[in-house]
Amino acid sequence: AKRPPQRSSSLMRSIPNPFLPRSRRTLSQGAAMSNQAAIRAGAQAIGAAPARQLFRDICKNLGRVLTIYDLNITTAEARSAIAQRFRNNGHIKDPRIVDVLVAKGYLHLEETLLQHKQKNHLWQLLDNEEGKNFPGAPDDALEKRAQAHIDALLS
Repeated sequence: AKRPPQRSSSLMRSIPNPFLPRSRRTLSQGAAMSNQAAIRAGAQAIGAAPARQLFRDICKNLGRVLTIYDLNITTAEARSAIAQRFRNNGHIKDPRIVDVLVAKGYLHLEETLLQHKQKNHLWQLLDNEEGKNFPGAPDDALEKRAQAHIDALLS
């Protein structure tokens, strides 16, 4: 009386669970690749798939997020800002750190979709390296006024 293997739904297989062991998380049940082969594939190949899936999930929800928070930028601008954030972390090869960053990314996405963030939190995430380039982004006028007040007090 041999039991057939349990099959999980395709939805559950597509959502990465950072709390499962790597062998169960990255390989499907019917995969022919062994754990040793996955380890030999290298940290970059293992860490790239969850990060790529996170980026796709974020891009799928971008239009909805921009509408919910009434952000005055296009979807293409937001996608390029998010892609730049991913590229900034592209040099990280340690699979443990990649797993933490992916889990943190999913946490940010979930908090954003559940509207636990405010508009300025999203501006900080979408902010470019050069500064606040998007229209409607909060400026640093308050910081300039505070610095002018401090300078006046010190002189």
